[in-house]
Amino acid sequence: MHITSATADDVGRVADLITSAFADLPPSVWLVGDAGERPALIRANFAMWTTHALKHGHVDLIDTRAAAVWFHRERPVPLPDDYAPAARFRLMDDTFAAHHPDHDQHHHLAFIAVHPDHQGHGLGRALLDHHHAILDAKGLSAFLEASTPGNVRFYEASGYRVLGEPYHLPDGPPLWPMWREG
Repeated sequence: MHITSATADDVGRVADLITSAFADLPPSVWLVGDAGERPALIRANFAMWTTHALKHGHVDLIDTRAAAVWFHRERPVPLPDDYAPAARFRLMDDTFAAHHPDHDQHHHLAFIAVHPDHQGHGLGRALLDHHHAILDAKGLSAFLEASTPGNVRFYEASGYRVLGEPYHLPDGPPLWPMWREG
């Protein structure tokens, strides 16, 4: 599988890809309950964070089938310029921030998405293995938030462990903070 680094020209297709994979996940449903409005609203959010990752991390791509959005946390990552999210989006961001580990040297996997038509074919694992090799060479750890028990098992198979008990979005679904030691 050929993995490339995304550029600003790829932001739209990465946002489309994440939206297709995440639209029905519990956190997305919590964010935007109206299924008709959800794709456009979460796509804009994914595009903003993907653009931000290009400045403060990187994005790996496998053509139009899979993407991984990483933030490099070797130093603090600021909020995006002119960031003014809607209430639920701000609440989610604040909840994530409150549960992010204090470790200062790690990479944060914000999103890994495989288009629904291509799930189960090893694309997500290829993206993880690719970046884990880089992290291992640098002795860096990785952090993520898993949104379903199935995702927890997927990440555990790549060396992640759950950090304590899951936490919940306010009146919402659980999230499992996970860590992979570098």
